[in-house]
Amino acid sequence: MPESELRELLEEAWRKRAEGNITGTRELLKTVEASVSATDFLHVGRVFHIYAQLESDEGRDRDAIPLLRKSLSNYVKSGHENRIAHSTRHIADVQRRIGSNSESEVNYLKALEIYDQLESPCDLDIGNLRRGLALLHEKMGKLNKAQESWQAARDIYEKLSLTAGVEESDERLEAIRLKLQKRRSNRSPLQ
Repeated sequence: MPESELRELLEEAWRKRAEGNITGTRELLKTVEASVSATDFLHVGRVFHIYAQLESDEGRDRDAIPLLRKSLSNYVKSGHENRIAHSTRHIADVQRRIGSNSESEVNYLKALEIYDQLESPCDLDIGNLRRGLALLHEKMGKLNKAQESWQAARDIYEKLSLTAGVEESDERLEAIRLKLQKRRSNRSPLQ
């Protein structure tokens, strides 16, 4: 099957997933799987990525991780750094949601390092990575780091005119400011 058709089928699968049409998404993914070469690492990686998203959509984050790892493995074989970073960030997101905080932090930082080395990374991807890292750092009680990531995410979301992202960032930044203020006021003068 020509690459353009594979791309169209994968885009259609992504749209069906967004619409909540899980059966239609799986059917399209099976069609792509049957048509794509095992050495077409980019398309195979995308297939596993969408399967993983379906698992997460259904509340099965633990089942999504092996699929995301297969996706990442294919992207690594393809050498496509942007996809590697993006997939690594998705693994970190799922790890954060299931409480694997240390592993999640390592993957967020790996993804950020890759994005930092790219010539023209996608701003939205970096904003979403910063958002996930901020949520993780809040969860871990690393409020100064969370504040730094929320500010970075906010700046990106503002640049992209993503009002919901700016508002969420502002809310989280204010909540962190209050927590830090309380933390400082609870310290005794001798500490």
